Amino acid sequence: MRLCSVNRDRLAKRSGFSLIEVTIAMAIFFVCMFALLSLTTLSLNTARRLEFVEPDIGWVSSELSLTNVVEEGFETGDFGDH
Repeated sequence: MRLCSVNRDRLAKRSGFSLIEVTIAMAIFFVCMFALLSLTTLSLNTARRLEFVEPDIGWVSSELSLTNVVEEGFETGDFGDH
């Protein structure tokens, strides 16, 4: 009987985590969480910058000059003039 209670006491003392193990586990957890938070912040800032980009005035003027082409000719048909 005495032998069983000694083994149980020894098992009960060894079954838990020590304070240093818990501290190290919490430190690893918080390092990972801060890394995820900084990654999320970086991603949100990048998405915010990509949301609206002002067009370059040179690009806009070149596109307008390409699309505003005057073509000679005439159109026929009913244009709704009454």
